[in-house]
Amino acid sequence: MPKQTFFNLHEDKRKKIEVAATKEFAEFGFHGARLNNIVKNAKIAKGSFYQYFDNLEDLFLYLVKSTSEVKLNMIHEVLKENTDADLFIKFEKIQKAGIYFHNTANKDTLKMLEQVLTLNVLQKEKIMGWIKEMEENEYYPLIDQAIAAKEIDCDRDFAYVLLSHTGKMIAQYYTIKRKGYMP
Repeated sequence: MPKQTFFNLHEDKRKKIEVAATKEFAEFGFHGARLNNIVKNAKIAKGSFYQYFDNLEDLFLYLVKSTSEVKLNMIHEVLKENTDADLFIKFEKIQKAGIYFHNTANKDTLKMLEQVLTLNVLQKEKIMGWIKEMEENEYYPLIDQAIAAKEIDCDRDFAYVLLSHTGKMIAQYYTIKRKGYMP
């Protein structure tokens, strides 16, 4: 993750680095991205980069996590607006928020996220751990409420699997559709 010096930067400078890196990862993939291109396009010195991040992997993982948090914030907003709804309405709203995210996100951001598939096992495990933690923090309380309200009558873990996998299927659908493999 970024060093504190990155978070101490003015927001405009942080955004320039994020945009330049996202574009580079989207265009050339995780393995083809070049630090020289990122620092040139962000208009920072190469030495400055290492004051902010340990390496390109560190930057990439930060971008994936921060993008996931944007989507999660969209879901939080939807849940705030539907506190009295039952689990199925909440789940519908969560999925619609996910669809909205995929429909409105910057193309480079979505292409960059696809690069997660090219990572090594340890990198993927780190990202999947974050995603699982975020999902569990969101879904388990909803499931527990639904079980207590007798809205559902199934195992907590089974309900979690259904909720989390449906969201992943929607994300995959949009990835495939954007690549032109389906109408």
